[in-house]
Amino acid sequence: MKRGEDGGAVSNRGVVEALRSIRLTLLLLFTVAALSAAATIAGPRLEKTAPVVRAAGRFLGLADPWHSPLFLLLVGLLVANVTLCSWHRYRRLVRNPAAKRGAIAALDAAVHFSLVVIVFGGVGKGLWGVVGTGYLFPGTAATTMYVEGTDSDLPLGFSVLLKEKRETFYPLRIKVGVRDAATGEKIALLEVVEGRSVSLPGGRLTLSVREVRPDSTAAVLLLRTQEGEAPVTLPLVAGGDPMTAGAFLLAAVAWRRDVKDVRGRVEMSEGEQVVGEGWLEVNGALSHKGTTLFLTSWGADEFGNQFLGVQYRRDPAAPVFWAGAILFALALPPFVLLRRRR
Repeated sequence: MKRGEDGGAVSNRGVVEALRSIRLTLLLLFTVAALSAAATIAGPRLEKTAPVVRAAGRFLGLADPWHSPLFLLLVGLLVANVTLCSWHRYRRLVRNPAAKRGAIAALDAAVHFSLVVIVFGGVGKGLWGVVGTGYLFPGTAATTMYVEGTDSDLPLGFSVLLKEKRETFYPLRIKVGVRDAATGEKIALLEVVEGRSVSLPGGRLTLSVREVRPDSTAAVLLLRTQEGEAPVTLPLVAGGDPMTAGAFLLAAVAWRRDVKDVRGRVEMSEGEQVVGEGWLEVNGALSHKGTTLFLTSWGADEFGNQFLGVQYRRDPAAPVFWAGAILFALALPPFVLLRRRR
């Protein structure tokens, strides 16, 4: 027993017993899960609410739970709870001299310790992990990333340069209106697909896509008639004038050319030394010095300059989290097996 200044008795044992209570574990797990779910659902909408609701939401950590004092306090209590519970169970099991009990005690401790490591890794990700964005333009090196949460630019520690951008497309589909060049009479509306040819009834006219300009502003069609064949450049412009092709007038009524894949060849440097290079593509990533790059968007600015949108992710606690997950996966099956055999 330990006596405080007011003369009351304070039981350290009682505090420890309360901290390692399974009821406290369940309560903390439910509270942390509820706050996480609320932050996921209500967090993005918090700024549009009334000032009182916004202040309450920030106190509860709905806007940024991983940096909320309340959320971190709950997670800290959960870590202390699991640690004390694990230590108590280990001491109780290890006192049994049977070898099987000793193995169970070690595996029990490993399972519970892995949970603590996983929680530490998750908290570390929230506290020290950074997610930023940026744009890569050919010929211009990027050295910072924009972090929305702090509304600031954070140095990368190295430079990223877009050396080349490549796009691949699905086959071009054009609906070509065909008219008689002499009378202007409508003859047909043909759908020309890149890689295939299409003909008028009777074979008077056959069209196929021969080439598409890189900027997708025009397509070169190969026109075949009874007199022979010739290429025709058809502008892909809304409301464009029809093109004369022998006895026919051709006009692009509608067209579609969807992007199939985009990737960029990226070079990472420190000073004058190139330290990494590779293709940044959809569903792929490049990493250097703990920072991982993901391709998120692409396009051109108002001046026609091509760019790639990039997400930067830095998570120094990820190895801790995965180490705990691996330990849990390795320790749990033999622990369950030995307990059943016991």
